[in-house]
Amino acid sequence: AELRDARAEQPDDALATAATDALARARRSEADHEQRAAVLAADDPSTVEALYATAKRAVEALSHRAADVERRRAEVTGRLQVAGGEGRHDRLVLARTELAAAEREHAAVTRRAAAAVRLHTTLARRRDEVRRAYVAPFRREVERLARIVFGPSLTLEVDPALRIVSRTLAGVTVAFDALSTGAKEQLGLCARLAVAALVDAEDGVPVLIDDALGHSDPARLERLAAVFGAATAGTSHQVVVLTCTPARYRGIGAARTVTLNPSYPPPEAVPSPAQPAGVHAPEEPRSYPETG
Repeated sequence: AELRDARAEQPDDALATAATDALARARRSEADHEQRAAVLAADDPSTVEALYATAKRAVEALSHRAADVERRRAEVTGRLQVAGGEGRHDRLVLARTELAAAEREHAAVTRRAAAAVRLHTTLARRRDEVRRAYVAPFRREVERLARIVFGPSLTLEVDPALRIVSRTLAGVTVAFDALSTGAKEQLGLCARLAVAALVDAEDGVPVLIDDALGHSDPARLERLAAVFGAATAGTSHQVVVLTCTPARYRGIGAARTVTLNPSYPPPEAVPSPAQPAGVHAPEEPRSYPETG
């Protein structure tokens, strides 16, 4: 009865047709499954799974880093807002302005310094050239005058700064610093008179000598008197000697002596520990021979 009822609802032919269709679909599904299984096996799922796990961990790490960067960005933003309220930008602008002004000032000072160095170098070079031009005439004039004192065998060495370096006498050379005080004094006097004659060959320049030749013996003083005469012969320049001992210069024949007497009382001297108050050392009048 049940079969008859079922066949009434679904005949056997229809069921057979449905079964045939279902079997065909099952076979197609099985073929599709096998094809998909082959594709899946070719894709190496173990490797894909490992790559996926690695990518997932990388994403998690990047998420943590992004959160940390965001936190630090928020902190920096906060500090910048606080700094902006403190006027740091204004101070930066002011500092940059001051820096630019300082750089301009530095450049100007550098230019002036370079100009000063160039001027100094030029002047020093010209000075040295002039000195070198004067060395030989100066040495000849000093030797001419000094030979009156030391004899005809005298020769002198003069450096570019017009300083007497050494004296050679009778073949013996002695450094200037090693000479006696009297010899230094005599050569110094000859050098001053030589310079006065070389500055202006026609008129010369006045020479002032204050109480010199205190270390020269009488024989040398006599020769030095001849030096004064030789230095001023044929010239119009003047040599003025101030001295408290006119006897040193008595041998100068063409000298005019003028005695200087004070026209007013001298000021009171401050007493020294060895000199009682109210006692003053007498002052000798000074006189000078005027040569030339």
